[in-house]
Amino acid sequence: MKVKHYEIKISWSDEDHCFIARVPELPGCMTDGETEEEALRNAKEAICSYLEALKSEGKAIPPSISSKSFSGTFPIRITPELHRSLAITAALEKISLNKLIVKIVSENIVSVSESGNIRTIVNMTSDAKATNTKIQKTSRVDLMHTSERKQRRKTQSA
Repeated sequence: MKVKHYEIKISWSDEDHCFIARVPELPGCMTDGETEEEALRNAKEAICSYLEALKSEGKAIPPSISSKSFSGTFPIRITPELHRSLAITAALEKISLNKLIVKIVSENIVSVSESGNIRTIVNMTSDAKATNTKIQKTSRVDLMHTSERKQRRKTQSA
């Protein structure tokens, strides 16, 4: 069977004392090896077995997301408060909002968990942690100012 191009993630497991190879686009498709090379070879075999099992069960073969081409743009909806916080942080760092978001996203690598839900791999650099802290602090300050304004309005109306 011809193997489509699926992304293979290989990482060391201290618990298992071997390299674990996962295929995020194929839920449950994983294997291991004593070396990265062995884990990669085993993963290619696991992909073939996984796809053959799907085919024999009459199930659809999932398309490979890794081999798709992407435009590099996507619309995103966020709360006005988060938008404001990000804009303030970008201004403080003297970069565009777009560059700030690209920085935050690229420093917080996202992968697909086995259940298909998105989770963040905790591998943030100190810059990303500092940026996230700035955003949280900005949000808290902004919320504090908002509640102070509401309180003043109530006092002035009374």
